[in-house]
Amino acid sequence: MDDEHKIQIEGVPLLPEDQRTVLKGYQRDMVRHVENVLSVANKSLQSNPQTLRAATMSAFGMLNWFYMWNTHKDADARAAYARTVATITIGGVPALGQL
Repeated sequence: MDDEHKIQIEGVPLLPEDQRTVLKGYQRDMVRHVENVLSVANKSLQSNPQTLRAATMSAFGMLNWFYMWNTHKDADARAAYARTVATITIGGVPALGQL
């Protein structure tokens, strides 16, 4: 994992409580934003909060794993992978043929 990701994962518990609260608030905001995008993309998720949450956290999980298999990749590689994750998340694996 790169230095920024390592700090995010390992450094949060070392922050003072007030700073952890702010950072966790940002994280919750990001999760809510992705949930909103997914619920607009697939209206059926609006009535199924458990599936919406699972889809949201799966997208974050895919993005987080990039660092494990792609050390030393540049911003272009990250952006390309983010497009792949977005395509899978919104359109499913069959949509990958449209990339």
